[in-house]
Amino acid sequence: FNEECVLHISCKGAFDAVSLLEKMKPEAQRQTLYSIGIRGIQAAITQDANKLPAHVVFLSDGEPTDPQKYLADVHTLRKKNPQDALKIYTIGFGESGKVNTKGEDFEYLQQLASLGNGHFQRCGSSLESLLGAFTAVSTSISQVRTSSRKRASQELAHSSAYITIPEADEKDETVSSDDAEGEEPEQCQDPFAEQAGTTDKPRRIEFELPSPQKMFKDVDNMELWDKFQAARTTFKFDGKKFTKRPQVTSVYLRQKPFMKGGMRLAFGMLLEEGANTCDPEHWMCGKRILSDVINQNTTSFQAHTNFCKSTAVAQYYASKFRKEFRYNKQRIQFGFLDVELYSPIVTGENGYHFCGEKWLKGHFTKFNSNAGYVNQHEYAEHSELAQAFSHFTFDRSHGELMVVDLQGVCSGEGDNMHFSLTDPQVHSRGAHDRFGRGDLGDQGIRAFFLHHRCGKYCKMLRLKAEYRVCEPTNIIKIPGAQACIELFRGDRNFFRDMRQRCRASSIIVPNEVFKDWQEIKVWATQKGGAMAERLLQDRLEEFYKTAREIVRAPSGLDWPVEKWEEQLKAWATESGAAIVPAPHDWRAVGVSALWVFAGASGTGGATDTWTQRSACWRIRQKLDEEAALKTFNKEPLGAAGGAGS
Repeated sequence: FNEECVLHISCKGAFDAVSLLEKMKPEAQRQTLYSIGIRGIQAAITQDANKLPAHVVFLSDGEPTDPQKYLADVHTLRKKNPQDALKIYTIGFGESGKVNTKGEDFEYLQQLASLGNGHFQRCGSSLESLLGAFTAVSTSISQVRTSSRKRASQELAHSSAYITIPEADEKDETVSSDDAEGEEPEQCQDPFAEQAGTTDKPRRIEFELPSPQKMFKDVDNMELWDKFQAARTTFKFDGKKFTKRPQVTSVYLRQKPFMKGGMRLAFGMLLEEGANTCDPEHWMCGKRILSDVINQNTTSFQAHTNFCKSTAVAQYYASKFRKEFRYNKQRIQFGFLDVELYSPIVTGENGYHFCGEKWLKGHFTKFNSNAGYVNQHEYAEHSELAQAFSHFTFDRSHGELMVVDLQGVCSGEGDNMHFSLTDPQVHSRGAHDRFGRGDLGDQGIRAFFLHHRCGKYCKMLRLKAEYRVCEPTNIIKIPGAQACIELFRGDRNFFRDMRQRCRASSIIVPNEVFKDWQEIKVWATQKGGAMAERLLQDRLEEFYKTAREIVRAPSGLDWPVEKWEEQLKAWATESGAAIVPAPHDWRAVGVSALWVFAGASGTGGATDTWTQRSACWRIRQKLDEEAALKTFNKEPLGAAGGAGS
């Protein structure tokens, strides 16, 4: 598209589409009219008789020449295709799209992606960078489709003006409804949809252009701005507790948002001292809960407090993170924007709760999410350092906290990397109050470690693995027989598949036999841990069918633990077999049976079979002798026929 839109391919299979694309010779010419491209999207959607959800990749190398018209057409497009019917992913490319360029920030493409429930990718002019951007987009589309199929298989389709999202905030690329561990998914309203079925009709949101030069003007125009007195509260965290400091100020907030996240809307904002200047240093961004704006209420005080507390925790650990880099003779600029809570203080005034922070100019990049997503396609070195920070917060808080959902603007490379981050989320494990709906606790921490792989920064900071900090969520007892150990140690594919199926972040299997019952330890969600136990037990039962012989212990045999330990050692030495008393807690409840396995080789050959049978014979002989002796000792004298008559 440029000043007109041409639909070249419609409803074709992948191979046919590739063949047709190879024959095309597109040229970049004339004006960039985004509105024409938006109308082309709707024309392509109407071609699909099956009415499947549309995933759009929108590419451009510059700003639109028709910004006002484009925005009106986006509103129309989203109204016709609400909820999950449409996702728009945008890519800004060309020389100004390179990672560290000081050129344009593709603000309109970022806005289009946010309004289209997709995300924005920035790349340079090389084929390699464009391929990386497409890989990131295609990965997100695949994950969204997988998540949608899971939800569709569990829920009835909605035809109302509501969209079902999981509890995990705005990370729809990795979270599905079955990740919520049995909790009901939240209902989040679509800001573009006409709200049906209510007497008090909720507000339908209109957005404004994301141009700060146009946004931060005309502060006296009350048709564009809301002005009210507010309590401005700053939160600080010292590693154990929070402190807060309030003060009163006048705030100006634009009436229309310019950007949308999964849970909040972003508005242009000014404080009173910067209201009559044109200095960009005074530009700010106010963020309101989406449902508050749609339903026109002010019930979200606690939600905004949690956002501020999450940032305070992130700032505390970011300071420690930078300090430890200096100890290692490296310097990084890694920090989070100050975020403050604003609340109305005058009764009857048209105010509301919201969070405010400095205006952050640049291309936003998401490095990870609160549901386990890890960005592996953009800014590889920056992303590795961001993942190390999340791991660092877990390690230095002794497993009680983890800061995730790292996003913001980054630049530089090597020892000159720079991060300005915003909107972090904290997962907590009980030492602190929950940090809002996005705090997934143990489940969120497990999800991070499921995808995280320690790199050079984790090793430099000597960060401990999850299993060295937290107790396992599940422990599966296995017999202390070498053949049993080799069953699990020798099949890496089994554990790789199980780790993915059960969403287990860590699995520890013993290397050798050092006691009669060994432990396989699993770190997973409640549901995933239960599945891991079933899979391991099923595999053990198959193994037992051919590898185990059982010798039942006589019911009346009441040897003390020391006697059993002595006899087990003697039998093992004499026979060379592995002999395991059952059940695993036999020291507390007594021995009900002895499980006999082949020797250390565990090959299942004739020698192993003979060793196993020989051990069983020795055990039965000894147990029978003990049972007979005990029976004899219990019989009273003269019971065999009256010897004194």
